[in-house]
Amino acid sequence: MEYVFYILLGFSLITFAFFMRSLIILLVGFCITSVYFFIHESVYLNMFMYTVLSMALLLQGYKIRKLSKGKLTLKDPLTGVYSRLFFEEYVREEIKKAYRFGKKFAILFIDLNDFKAINDAYGHHIGDHALKTIASKIKDNLRECDIVSRWGGDEFAIILPETSCNDILEITYKLYNNVNYSIGTTKITLSIGYACYPEHGHTLNDLLQEADKSMYKAKMVHREVKKGLRQ
Repeated sequence: MEYVFYILLGFSLITFAFFMRSLIILLVGFCITSVYFFIHESVYLNMFMYTVLSMALLLQGYKIRKLSKGKLTLKDPLTGVYSRLFFEEYVREEIKKAYRFGKKFAILFIDLNDFKAINDAYGHHIGDHALKTIASKIKDNLRECDIVSRWGGDEFAIILPETSCNDILEITYKLYNNVNYSIGTTKITLSIGYACYPEHGHTLNDLLQEADKSMYKAKMVHREVKKGLRQ
């Protein structure tokens, strides 16, 4: 029954290596099992173990490539700000930190008013330039520690560490006044929604829903104002 112990130990380490993404543990598990089989001149079992190792290394390589590919999604390729995936993961970590240390933070959702009009009238290359310009201006009007990301399309999401609801008015006022894009008679402005931790929720979904509702209200106000100006 001695061989059973070595087999179980080796395979346990190999399995553990998969979950921990550790190539060292993987090799140790293989060596423990393989050496025992080699000493006892079990050729077929050795061939089997080499096959297992080859498959394990292939899976490990796949995981490494997958992780490397994931790193490429940290930034939005067009605007250079962070991606939506990075934003969501960062908020989750910020929630943990805020809960542990009693900190506060806020998130902003930004929608670009009249972006579609510029995109339709002047083409996607001008629309892309507008997005890059807006992203750059948003970053220029925030702190170094603030995280700016592109949520998708003409929407941006921002994480404001160490920020309370009392600070939001000043921040949004600065963005409203300094971030815009004009071409011809059309001007892109911002509709901004916000959510604060812990006032508006304790989970990522809670905060996203609150910020989205707040942004929608701001969007409706913009439309009503624009409608009033046309009358």
